[in-house]
Amino acid sequence: MEPAEIDALRANLEANNGIKGLDILQPCDIKAAVELFRRDGFVVIANALNDEQIEVLARSCEAVIAEILALDQDRAGNRGSHRYSFGGSSLTRSQLHRPEWRMLLDIPAVLDVVTAIF
Repeated sequence: MEPAEIDALRANLEANNGIKGLDILQPCDIKAAVELFRRDGFVVIANALNDEQIEVLARSCEAVIAEILALDQDRAGNRGSHRYSFGGSSLTRSQLHRPEWRMLLDIPAVLDVVTAIF
């Protein structure tokens, strides 16, 4: 990809990021979380992590991003040019081999929703 194409892609993503109409739930909205997960394949729960957990996860994301980019000098991506999936970039197809991601399974709000889904 040429630098101008990358700049255009970044501008497009900045202007059109996010999901319009996305339902963001609270940890107590377990029934709605299950329904949204079954409908959409994912669910967003606000206020599930505290500041320390957010910082730990953010640092881990930065480390994984650095590892992925170090292996992809041409930025071919695993989801298209310059696009990556944390799971798709790992042999385990997830990041649960990293303690920072496993920590998410010990958070009561996350555990309650995952338990209800499964």
